[in-house]
Amino acid sequence: MPNSPEGYTFLIIISILLTTYLGYKFHKNRHSIFKYGKRLGFIVIGFWILYTILNVRSQSLENHQLIVIIVTGIIAYIFVRSFFNKDKEIKELKRNLKSYDSKILNENIDSVKRVEILKTPISHRKKLFETIDQSQSTLIIISGWARENAMNNEFRNKIKNALNRGVNIFLGYGYKGFSEEENEKHRVASKKVINDLQEWSSNIASIGLLRSRYYPEHSKILICDDQFAIYGSFNWLSNKGEFSKNNETSCVVFDKEIIKKEMNLIVRQYDDFQTEQSRREFFRKFYPNLYPLD
Repeated sequence: MPNSPEGYTFLIIISILLTTYLGYKFHKNRHSIFKYGKRLGFIVIGFWILYTILNVRSQSLENHQLIVIIVTGIIAYIFVRSFFNKDKEIKELKRNLKSYDSKILNENIDSVKRVEILKTPISHRKKLFETIDQSQSTLIIISGWARENAMNNEFRNKIKNALNRGVNIFLGYGYKGFSEEENEKHRVASKKVINDLQEWSSNIASIGLLRSRYYPEHSKILICDDQFAIYGSFNWLSNKGEFSKNNETSCVVFDKEIIKKEMNLIVRQYDDFQTEQSRREFFRKFYPNLYPLD
């Protein structure tokens, strides 16, 4: 053991950080001798606390070492938990990949480095409104269904504000369910809501444009500029995010290359952006780094 207080401090910090990291790595790889590897760091923390109490005679030095042990343990735990959650979220993304119905995500899944998870209808609705508010150039909302009660006054006002500040908005919906008569009723009412927004946008000559199209797919995607794309089970245009018996799960992906490809695939389906030249010019206006001049 070191003879100086500084030596003990260094040894404590290194041993806690190293064993916490190695314990996590062995546990992650399911190594047989570290079945409970995530606990290794806590075992070492316990050892140092016990050692300090039993062997350190100076009260000030004991207090100093206990503080070092606790602070280092907290830092190590935060990092390990962050690594563990990241790994867990990417695994969840891969597990639900088929249900997300995205060719782009499926082809590029191994390049995903950062994922966040949305779990409840309330958190999804909140994220939708936050996304509309923070979007600066392009907002894409693909929803299996659309319902006029979900596109309420709050939703419409946020869309109007986004159009006013220059956001180009693409809405897609129209998946056919079991009750076609019921679906048609909602499609007509929802289309009126969108038509009214488009008419309002035209009348005031908003900087941004609102485009909508019949999108007979089960995809539910929300894209905000080149910041993130959300894939999941939540119908953005038909679910108000209130109490529901059904849980909702979505993954927020931050990989810019995936976002660019997904955006290209969706936007080229809109009549106003059919040609390659018009699409590139549109995106180059907002993403010069992603679409440099030829």
